[in-house]
Amino acid sequence: MLPKIGDYNFGETYGENEVLYLDNFEKYFYNINNSKEKILNKKKFVVVGRKGTGKTLLANVMCSELKDTYSIAEVESLKDFVFHELYHFQGEDISSTKYVPIFEWMIYINIAKNIICKESDFSSNKITELRDFLSYFGYTSGDLKPEKTIELTRKFNDKNSASIKGGFFNVTGGNGTESVIKESARSYLENLEPLKSFINGILKESLKPSIVFYDE
Repeated sequence: MLPKIGDYNFGETYGENEVLYLDNFEKYFYNINNSKEKILNKKKFVVVGRKGTGKTLLANVMCSELKDTYSIAEVESLKDFVFHELYHFQGEDISSTKYVPIFEWMIYINIAKNIICKESDFSSNKITELRDFLSYFGYTSGDLKPEKTIELTRKFNDKNSASIKGGFFNVTGGNGTESVIKESARSYLENLEPLKSFINGILKESLKPSIVFYDE
């Protein structure tokens, strides 16, 4: 008998599902126009294309090939975050001055999570500081927890001051001793620059490169 259309497996509708349920998904990626080589160009930051053109598959194929030689090679998503976090600004204008830092914060928190998951490739002292910082802001496991971020920010806004010791807030006096920092109430976005500086420093010190794709 001739095979019926139902006898054929046409795969999953979405690329992320193909990756989850197909063990050899890499074999189904066609490297047209040397896409894999181009994506490693440090000047390439964004991959655009219509739905179904292989963007998600490209990211996952790259991570699969690089996982043994890179400290971090992951495909991540912030799809579930933004809508939660915007509730914090209800009734206010969502301007780029707020919207962009929110994304930056969550991207760096996400990268921090991946650094901790691959801690053997990074300085143990830096990993300890990073854990302390994440814990201070409610990310006890390094996971993305939008509700924790909002909750902690509101608590800070209700306080007159905050005492923070160690971590990214180290201050070295003339005698080489650490001091406790006394400062005004700070939201997590006000700590964005110290976080960025710290994460960038860790990545630069690593002997292996890292790459994270954000699949939106």
